[in-house]
Amino acid sequence: MRSFHRLAIVLTAIVIFSITHLAVARAQSPDMEATFAKARELEAQPGKENEALAEYERLYNENRLNSLSTANEALFRKAAYQAKLNRQADVVRTYRLIVSENQARNPEIAAEALYRLGFYLKDHYGTNDAEKHHARHEAWVAWNISLLNDFPRTEAARKVVAGGEQSPLAQLRDQLDSRGKSDWKYRVIDALVALTGRHPAFSYGFALVLLAVLVKILLYPLTKRQYAAMREMQRMQPLVKELQQKYKGQELHQKTMELWKQHKVNPFASCLPTMLQIPFLILVYTAVNEYQYAFSRGHFLWIGSSLSEQNPHIFGRNLSVPDLPLLVLYMIANYVTMRMTPQTDPQQQQTQNTMALVTSVIFFWMFLSYKWPVAFVLYWFVLNLISIGQQYVYVYKPHKDGTLTAPALGGVSNGLGSAASPSMDGKGNGKANAPVNVPAQPTRVRPRRKKR
Repeated sequence: MRSFHRLAIVLTAIVIFSITHLAVARAQSPDMEATFAKARELEAQPGKENEALAEYERLYNENRLNSLSTANEALFRKAAYQAKLNRQADVVRTYRLIVSENQARNPEIAAEALYRLGFYLKDHYGTNDAEKHHARHEAWVAWNISLLNDFPRTEAARKVVAGGEQSPLAQLRDQLDSRGKSDWKYRVIDALVALTGRHPAFSYGFALVLLAVLVKILLYPLTKRQYAAMREMQRMQPLVKELQQKYKGQELHQKTMELWKQHKVNPFASCLPTMLQIPFLILVYTAVNEYQYAFSRGHFLWIGSSLSEQNPHIFGRNLSVPDLPLLVLYMIANYVTMRMTPQTDPQQQQTQNTMALVTSVIFFWMFLSYKWPVAFVLYWFVLNLISIGQQYVYVYKPHKDGTLTAPALGGVSNGLGSAASPSMDGKGNGKANAPVNVPAQPTRVRPRRKKR
């Protein structure tokens, strides 16, 4: 009997709460219109534009803590009025403010603001072709990355992809993608995609892998010269260290230069091949950047699988959005690549290890913060894997096997003997210098102390 009374009390409380909530909701509609009556009057009066915007700002500030719905409505109406006045930058700022204010408190409102922001950027922002293209790219980021990754289960996310290839997102993708189709760099990647039949689950990812392999093949002559110079520098490190123990300051610099000259070693020989590779790598970067919208059709391994539907913040939905697991793998590969050059000096090895870790973390932060497409990460990851193999064969393995033996310190006016030493002939091959016979210095013997 007591349980029946308790149940009756609970049901009565629920009914009373529901009726009260419904009454409040019905009463809010005329109150909402009355709240914005002054702002509408100011909008209708010529020359009162700034006063109307100030009224919307006042309503937002007064209600942002107590009535979030009124504050959001004030911002939405303010953005619509700014668009009517063609204050483009202000419209974007207002929509982004709605997103930041509601990201945790009301995801549906934040998603709706991104949805409207995308349409405004796509259709109304910009005064010339360059500005309009940049605005459409920002709309792509707002929809494809921010909306679908941060608010995937909202009504706005469903609206932006509704209709498949006729959806607002697909139409925006095709509009952006058509701009780069005439460029030869775009056509190169597109040809690699077409090579395997344009299959979404394989062709786009394989095209990036194949592109990385082709780049490494083209750069192989420069890479080989770079590794040859690195081997020679490793071979000379014990001699440099010995000079550092004997000389300081300007005298050390002079003796080191004499050492390089005597053994025909250029300490900057590994820099030139690296500098020559930079323009080529920038060219490839721009090619991948132009093709990034088409990469939204592609999947690869776990990218675009059911895992991405369940956890879009971690696993990429396609190759045009970030993917955390591949980014972690790239960071590890980058760290290993930078550590593959062994040093004979323990202090230098420790410094190199620290730099490898810091640089890898910086790259990880940059890719994560700027939300670069996973297509870039996949391309650089494959490049690093190939670089690890090359460095192991040409630098790391010879060092560990002991084939990089240091020559004797000689030919430099330092009071030490000279011996035959191999030197690089410009092609990465060693050749012997003629030995120079210099008498060795006698060993200095300290006199014994007399016992007292």
